[in-house]
Amino acid sequence: MDRLKSRLSGGELLIYRILWLYAGISPLIAFRVSDNFAIGAVDFLLIPALFALFFVSGNPVTRITLPYILFIFFSIISFTISAAINDFSMGDLSIIRIISIFAPFLLVTKIRNFGKTEYCTLARTFLISGGASILLGIAFFHMGIELRTDQQRIWSGDGTGSSVRAGGILGNSSNFGHFTSIWGTVSLVSIVLCSPKYAKTLSIFVFSVALYSTFISSSRAALLHLILGWVIMIPIIFRIREMVYFFCAATAAIVLLVVLSEGEMSGTIATNIRRLDILNITGESQFLRTIRYDNWNYLLQIWQNHPIIGTGYKNIEVVYGVYSDNAFLGIFIELGLFAGVAFIFFWINITAKMAYLAFKGSSWGIGALAIIISEISHAFTLDTYTLWYSMPLAMLFTAAIARVASNDFAGSNA
Repeated sequence: MDRLKSRLSGGELLIYRILWLYAGISPLIAFRVSDNFAIGAVDFLLIPALFALFFVSGNPVTRITLPYILFIFFSIISFTISAAINDFSMGDLSIIRIISIFAPFLLVTKIRNFGKTEYCTLARTFLISGGASILLGIAFFHMGIELRTDQQRIWSGDGTGSSVRAGGILGNSSNFGHFTSIWGTVSLVSIVLCSPKYAKTLSIFVFSVALYSTFISSSRAALLHLILGWVIMIPIIFRIREMVYFFCAATAAIVLLVVLSEGEMSGTIATNIRRLDILNITGESQFLRTIRYDNWNYLLQIWQNHPIIGTGYKNIEVVYGVYSDNAFLGIFIELGLFAGVAFIFFWINITAKMAYLAFKGSSWGIGALAIIISEISHAFTLDTYTLWYSMPLAMLFTAAIARVASNDFAGSNA
């Protein structure tokens, strides 16, 4: 921390400490209060985060941050108008979660001298806290602890009925899958770029835990997230010896999958393998068989009923009885045209910038692209923008690695 104090001003150090709390405690401090309500450290960090955003001076608005700010602005406008038109209810206050989810990105942009030291410290903290949270979720799964009466299940189809999907410390398999895939991608990127002690051991640990927790959560979106992130990293992983261990672990995982698919196994394991079998090794892959895509046409029809203002945050399920399962469509429908356009432009801008840096040979640019592209892929199959537990961390590390990539490239070409 002494090194950070010498690099950051008073206000920036305050912001950094808030970011450290996001990375260090939010993965572990989250509680399921009831089937329909949970609360966590992210909610309590909103007040200091807003204080820092409003009262600490920072960098000027950029081409990347402008659409991001506009997205939050139009989201609040949509909520305000929807609340004025419809009968206001306590459920409408969930719009506060939008601010909680997306505030960490803006906090990172307020730190002028955000560099490798700051990033690697945050990543190391997240590696520890996130790993502990995932291991706790794995323990809950094997101990048969269900945190919700409606915790997601998988129907085996062999007469054995249904089996519970791992849901992490909140009992939500989709959220657990999203959190796991963020942790798996960010941690492996950070191990490669920050080169900590015991990098080989840490790489194998992250790879194994991320894959196993994804398997027991049976999250196809999470598996796609991990695969894309890790594949994009190949150009920089090849530069270190960990690539050998990475391929050994990958080969072992595939061999295990084939062995399990050939022998006798429980209906739960067989069903999970068929759901996650992206390469159709079993010959019965269900990876692309999902009703999510069938809902998209219906969702577009819903959007036409409220194109400008939207239906209101998290109202798709309440009003129409369906899940969006697509963050981009969900934002257009719930928060309106302007918020949707701003959200898309933000991801286009930051992806283009990091792709340019990656093309120029920046290792940090490649790492940033791995985190960003994998997160975008997840957003296409899940309404990630409503995941208050995991999404703040996705936005934090998206901003953090993008800042390091940009500053490192600018410094090397000065």
